[in-house]
Amino acid sequence: MEQVILMCGLAGSGKSTVARRLERDGYVLLSFDEEAWRRGHRDHPVSPADASRVHEHLQGELIKMVASGARAVVDTSFWSRASRDDYRRLLAPLGVVPAVYH
Repeated sequence: MEQVILMCGLAGSGKSTVARRLERDGYVLLSFDEEAWRRGHRDHPVSPADASRVHEHLQGELIKMVASGARAVVDTSFWSRASRDDYRRLLAPLGVVPAVYH
């Protein structure tokens, strides 16, 4: 079973539905949309600067989850290979290769 799953897909494609199922199966859910909403962002897309801050927060939480041995699912679009690669680079020093669910 994968320790980290990155949900990749278009808006409305079912990423959040699958992520919530994985949460019920014991994964910690880290959601870009939920974190952006918590920060008061009601319009999407959020600005690049705000998106960067949300990702920084999610990445920090992800590192904590992995370090504690938890399994995590990151629910964001991951529309670019570069965004997926950022998370891969983050996890590589911890010996974790994330799975990408499309």
